[in-house]
Amino acid sequence: MKTSFLLRLALLTVGLTSGAFAQERKSYPPITFAVPGSNTTMTSKDRFVVLVIESAYLSHEGTAIPPDNVIDYLNTTMAANEAPYLAVHIREGITYGNVVKALDALSKTETKGISVSMKELPLGREPDDQAR
Repeated sequence: MKTSFLLRLALLTVGLTSGAFAQERKSYPPITFAVPGSNTTMTSKDRFVVLVIESAYLSHEGTAIPPDNVIDYLNTTMAANEAPYLAVHIREGITYGNVVKALDALSKTETKGISVSMKELPLGREPDDQAR
């Protein structure tokens, strides 16, 4: 329940503040929240770069992404994998501020869309370990 509240609050914050940055960039990638088992339209997981919001950083395939290189790293990874979308999992116990900070950074990439899982990722597990 705590994660659901944090995610809704993060979405509201991103939505409310996006107007303030509209002059810097004309469009932002849409952010969607995915509830496991509720989506009838499936996109191949090969079209996504899967990330985890850890405490103060993002990780990809179990490896921390250097905070000063997130945008370049993700743009390069998406291009190399021909994966135009980002899938984001939130590690169990992450604060609202870390979620907002991560979504803000991700919105600056060249992604076509960001999908955020509404289910917290337990400590010690990676996204591929979870039942889908």
